[in-house]
Amino acid sequence: MGWDFQLFTKSQLSKVHLLDLRTMCDRKSLGEIQFRSRTMRNFKQFCTLPTSPFHQHKQLLDLRTKNTTMSEQHEDKQDEGVAPGYSWPAVIGFNTMGLTIYNRFGYWKHSASYDPKDLEASVASQTFMITGANSGLGYETALAVAKQQGNVIMICRNQEKGEKARQEIIKESGNPNVELEIVDIARPQQIRNFTQRFVASGRKLDVLAINAGCLVHDRMETEEGYELTFASHTIHQFLMTEWLIPALERTPGSRVLTTISAGAYPVRVDADDLEYKKPLIYDGYQSYAYQKRAQLYLTQHWAKKYADKGITFNCWHPGWAHTPGVALAMPKFFLLLAPRTSAQGADTLIWLCLTDAAKKVTGKIFFDRDLEEPDFKYGRTRSTDTEKQRILDYITAIKNKWSVPSQPAMPKVAPTLDTKVKNMASDAVSA
Repeated sequence: MGWDFQLFTKSQLSKVHLLDLRTMCDRKSLGEIQFRSRTMRNFKQFCTLPTSPFHQHKQLLDLRTKNTTMSEQHEDKQDEGVAPGYSWPAVIGFNTMGLTIYNRFGYWKHSASYDPKDLEASVASQTFMITGANSGLGYETALAVAKQQGNVIMICRNQEKGEKARQEIIKESGNPNVELEIVDIARPQQIRNFTQRFVASGRKLDVLAINAGCLVHDRMETEEGYELTFASHTIHQFLMTEWLIPALERTPGSRVLTTISAGAYPVRVDADDLEYKKPLIYDGYQSYAYQKRAQLYLTQHWAKKYADKGITFNCWHPGWAHTPGVALAMPKFFLLLAPRTSAQGADTLIWLCLTDAAKKVTGKIFFDRDLEEPDFKYGRTRSTDTEKQRILDYITAIKNKWSVPSQPAMPKVAPTLDTKVKNMASDAVSA
């Protein structure tokens, strides 16, 4: 089971089996990193390497975008006319990061420097709303928040699965303040009904975690006629966030945290085909990446739009994590690529919920408790401002369609003779 492959040179490492290798990386400078074998089956001693794959990726290939002197206008001009879809330079960068950083080996490396006290703060007075909280990353986050006595609102589609998860969280955390709301996040009307009810209740909201989604391999549509992946991610994020702004405004320093995916990095979104109607063959992975790109751009839009509201908007991604959704969509993923567990994948979201890290910045991406850039420098996956506006216009039109119009004021009607007689009679009785 697995692959035999050459990691570096025979003088540095012996030939190893991918799934037999269990390594941790002690944080050193980018120029030097140490690997050690947890089982000691393949290494009998520490191997100090002059450079790591991470160092080669970040320094030699220079694929990740850093703060450069290139202006935003020049970047837009450079990326104009680039066809949507996969960018092979970005795919190479994505795979390099995946095999060295995004998998469980990267988590072991980065978590060595984490402070356990970061996740021990009490959040008893705060309310956390988490979509997709009955399994995977959402469940782990809800459980962690409940353990710190936070008030948790689980947004789930299935009553039975949601209630089972709720009872498990209450039992393990000892916190009874865990609520369940049944909302199909792919159905605009259900989102509208729930958000209206929540806002009208007058309750505050400290954290909104947009986490639920899906990855399918055949094109499917909701009852409203929206492509399922588009509805489950982009419509879900936009409507939930926009319609819950009044509740978020009630808490200074509230946060909206959207789960995206590293799988968005190798793809340039088609701003005119978010519902993936153009291709003759449906590519579920690419459609999924389109939505994650769109979610990032919407987050950046809100960071500017609501800059004066005291709300921050950020994205995060778990790396390559093995969740029930991944197991269903990509059954070989766990066997071949050594992904993280759900708990390891959810660590950054939990950290963002329990600490003030997400209050200090807005419009950014977090990965492994640190900021990450959204694009590969030579991947040309970044959409232009014009394309981002088209994405915003498209989803805003859907929001407007499902928004409840305000009730018009009743027109003033001249009183009739009967009305005058009734009023006179009423005045006489009152006298």
